[in-house]
Amino acid sequence: MKNRTAFIIMFFMAFIVSLPVFSDVTDKIVAVVNDEIITQSEIDIAMVPVEERYRTLYKDRELDEKLSDARQKVLDQLIDDRLMLSAAKKANIQVFDDEIEAKIKDIKSKFKDEEEFNAAILSQNLNVSDLKKNFKNRIMIERYIEEQVKGKILILPTETTRYYDAHKDEFATEEQYKIENILIRPKKDEKDGAAYTRIQDILARIRNGESFEQLAKEFSEGPGAENGGMMENVQKGQLRPEIEDVISKLNPGEVSDIVQTSLGYHIFKMIEKTPKQTKELADISDLVRNQIYKQKAQVIFNEMLEKLRKDAYISIKK
Repeated sequence: MKNRTAFIIMFFMAFIVSLPVFSDVTDKIVAVVNDEIITQSEIDIAMVPVEERYRTLYKDRELDEKLSDARQKVLDQLIDDRLMLSAAKKANIQVFDDEIEAKIKDIKSKFKDEEEFNAAILSQNLNVSDLKKNFKNRIMIERYIEEQVKGKILILPTETTRYYDAHKDEFATEEQYKIENILIRPKKDEKDGAAYTRIQDILARIRNGESFEQLAKEFSEGPGAENGGMMENVQKGQLRPEIEDVISKLNPGEVSDIVQTSLGYHIFKMIEKTPKQTKELADISDLVRNQIYKQKAQVIFNEMLEKLRKDAYISIKK
């Protein structure tokens, strides 16, 4: 139940638009945007998951500063949402009941039954009517943005080529490794150096021709031990630096010396190494166009918001 309630809270963090003014008449009005209001309760709901996360990361003055910045960002987002909602209403954007019902059905599917769903939203001082209103407003905003942005974007073939040439590294696959590993962890009840002695013995057996895979199955306490310590599709940069430094210098078939980390003692065998590869434009043209589209859309979106703010009545209550 707790996890599903958290889902509701996160839902409103993602769809933080025109939440209802709760029945508590003392609920403070934080801002007025055209004909729409923003209440303290809305900010408080949006801040729940943020506060939970920040309290595990920060404390004292730093925590207060981080929470203050987060509250300001939430308020700014709410103001932007209200501006777009007002514009969507003015543009007479239509949303149909069956669309909203489909959204409600989807969110209900996250709960085991109707009773648990109702209890979760009630715990946040909400009801189904609130959810429907919120979904309607969100869909209106999304359609308004699409109308304002999508039709204004034109991407020429020459732009695609220029962008690809300037960002080739972004479309490259990092060097990848297929390796086998053996990890021996020091045990609490054994003498100092015992774990190192054990892995020295294993390395000696490997050097004498015994199967790395079989020794990994028998002795390793690391990932994939049951499969001979196999690790596939390991990208450069994903391993600990002290391991990466050793792995990157191995050729296929080579076995490393002993590598010590905070986990214990490791031995690695390089099975296969795939060098960094740059994908050809013909293979990723849709991806490149999508990147260009996002950049252009962001510019138009920012310009739209700037104009909405300039033409709007916005009052922040102290």
